[in-house]
Amino acid sequence: MIRLNSKDAEVYYMAIHDNKEAEAKYTEVLGIYRQLAEAKPDEYLLAVAATLDNLAKLQAETNRYVEAEVNYTESIEIKRKLAEVNPDAHLEALAVTYGLRGMLYDQMGDYDGVISDYTEFIKIAPFPIIYEYRGLNYFKKSLEYLATGDEHNCLKYIDLAIGDYTDFIRLNPESASGYNRRGLAYYTQEQYDLAIKDFSEAIRLNPDDFYYYGNRGDVYMNQGQYNLAIEDYTEAIRLDPESASNYNMRGLAYCEQCQYDLAIEDFTEAIRLDSTNPANYSNRGSAYKKKGEHDLAAKDSAEFDKLKNFSVNCGGHG
Repeated sequence: MIRLNSKDAEVYYMAIHDNKEAEAKYTEVLGIYRQLAEAKPDEYLLAVAATLDNLAKLQAETNRYVEAEVNYTESIEIKRKLAEVNPDAHLEALAVTYGLRGMLYDQMGDYDGVISDYTEFIKIAPFPIIYEYRGLNYFKKSLEYLATGDEHNCLKYIDLAIGDYTDFIRLNPESASGYNRRGLAYYTQEQYDLAIKDFSEAIRLNPDDFYYYGNRGDVYMNQGQYNLAIEDYTEAIRLDPESASNYNMRGLAYCEQCQYDLAIEDFTEAIRLDSTNPANYSNRGSAYKKKGEHDLAAKDSAEFDKLKNFSVNCGGHG
């Protein structure tokens, strides 16, 4: 098992932004290398694979996923055969192309494809970030099963996600994102104490990321610890005053404490920031109703119905 060096990592994450002329040039060069490889495969097959990678990158950037997949797959087959003969010279290049095709599958929303390619990458080189990204796709798979009511597979993929996040944290213990993502997985499992511990560690490592406070605030809300939730949402708002969701969540926490005026202020700000979200009107309407301001509650209820119906008619998610 080998590790990618910094140059390989740079190649893996490098995004190129060439135009049609560059694609035409890659296609021309590819044809030349193919002809040369027929006569001297040992010298030119790797050049064929590298050109296929570059061509696929351009195609992926313009959403031509099928063409990009075909080119990455051919590149992988070439590099796999070369690696069988000389693994020290070619395994790293093979890992890079697995990573690139995995990124393509991520663009396509093909979680199984991502997981498969990142697994192959890890077999060759246990690069820390790949554990994190594979874990993210395990987590996405778990949410798909959760939406269909398949609890068994939901829990299975959450466990796999937690395993990958744990490996990522072990290899990269100063990365806040790993703790945050594992915290989200624990939250989904209703392991709230573990989730709070991970979100708190993410905050310690990166106290300027408002997402981490919001995530921990959500756990506190779920536990009924409304004062702590309000503290976290307030800090999230300080760090990002344009986030409607944190105003909405803090408003819900105020409602739980019967602080309806403060709740209405937050829901109103959430509406100002995001006037298309029906939930903001529904929540403010509920606060008005609890205050006995039924006319204002009715107006918000009507706005909620209008936005909800609009969302349904447009095929949105509400």
